[in-house]
Amino acid sequence: MTHSHDNDEYLNTLFTGESSVYGCIFLEKDAREDFRSLNSFIYGHNMKNGTMFGSLKRFERNEGLCATNPYIYIYTENRVYKYHIFSYYQCPKDDPLYQGVADEAGSDSYVADCQRKSEYHNDGDSYVDDFSKRPPLITLSTCVNVGETTHFLVVAAMVGSSGLGD
Repeated sequence: MTHSHDNDEYLNTLFTGESSVYGCIFLEKDAREDFRSLNSFIYGHNMKNGTMFGSLKRFERNEGLCATNPYIYIYTENRVYKYHIFSYYQCPKDDPLYQGVADEAGSDSYVADCQRKSEYHNDGDSYVDDFSKRPPLITLSTCVNVGETTHFLVVAAMVGSSGLGD
């Protein structure tokens, strides 16, 4: 995954620096590379062949998918981060949630908004997210269709991390 300098850089650029309409998955410009930001947006194209974030739409097609597969794993050179999905939904690309989370009150508000808008409700899920500790969040963001102004978001809370080789 690349780390953006302006949140547009990798929409049409590969991690090698080559120009490409496909771009690549990237971490937003203000997010910490150690994933310890209150919320880190990760952007990727909604590819028809299911690559990048093209498979996220499966959550809407199969309501039980998130209950049976509620985790996201991010592998870096030195660590593996594990996140529990607690929300997914569609929103306008200019939704206020894209303004970022600056402090603990903002984090609380962001979580509440995500839960309120969510198409996924984990009532039957045995895992209970404890947001009082304000775990680092990730938000995966992709367009719903080419040229549309609607985005699909998947939001998850960090539940653990480990060093490779631990």
